[in-house]
Amino acid sequence: IPLYHFGKPSISADGNWIAFPAIDANKKWDIYLMSIAGGDPRRITYDSNDNIECVDISPDGNFLLYDRGNSDSMKSGLYVIPILGGNSQKISAKGTYAQWRPDGEVIGYINLSQTKGKRGDPTVEFWNVKKDGNENRIVFIDTLKHPSFAAVVYYSFSWSLDGKSIAWLRSFPNGFAEIITRELEHQHEQVISNNKKNINDIVWVKEDELLLSTDKNGNPNLWNISISKKIMSQITKGVMPIYTFDISTFSNDLVFSQEQRVSDIWIANIDNFCFFRNAFC
Repeated sequence: IPLYHFGKPSISADGNWIAFPAIDANKKWDIYLMSIAGGDPRRITYDSNDNIECVDISPDGNFLLYDRGNSDSMKSGLYVIPILGGNSQKISAKGTYAQWRPDGEVIGYINLSQTKGKRGDPTVEFWNVKKDGNENRIVFIDTLKHPSFAAVVYYSFSWSLDGKSIAWLRSFPNGFAEIITRELEHQHEQVISNNKKNINDIVWVKEDELLLSTDKNGNPNLWNISISKKIMSQITKGVMPIYTFDISTFSNDLVFSQEQRVSDIWIANIDNFCFFRNAFC
């Protein structure tokens, strides 16, 4: 299957399956599933929408959760589909970067609200919804407002292992992001990073450890950071940027997307070319 661009991937808890959004030759986004043992990816959805940013495999490995963007708002939102394919169930009319809570009962997602807040600015919001689409509610609104989404806004989150807290990217208007942890019942926050660098994605991998993609040393690579000590260590040192990734719960296998530029060299006869700005051929 010729695929040309990929969104945020997901790996199953046992590390045996990888799901990812991709765009095909017809410029249509869908979800694909493949075994790490090899073979061609299998197309799971046939929504043919404008954009699918990310997918997440349920903790029990039976369902795929994905966001579906479309100029037709009736088709936008969050959907759940059996991992082997079938009919998608719409669980929310809005949202992106959706992830299953570790118990598989609740889904967290991010909403980039264009509704004006108290200061008249758009907001980045964290929402929860039950897996059947019930109890769709806002959990908190990020305290940092953004004057416009025309500028870069970094957003990502990850559930803690017990599902009681999240790691959250706080995007600053002057072009960088920092990590906070937020305990959800009492809404207590703790600032984890203070680097004033771009952070693209975060995953909570151990009780006291986060994995992140950041350009701290120039090129986006994977780093880990201790939550208690707030010390960062670089893991990968590739020349091609790594923006999004996921880690399996039980096997600790890592899947990530790496951006690579593809260019062509052409040969042309220059006899009929014009080399002067005001010349006519």
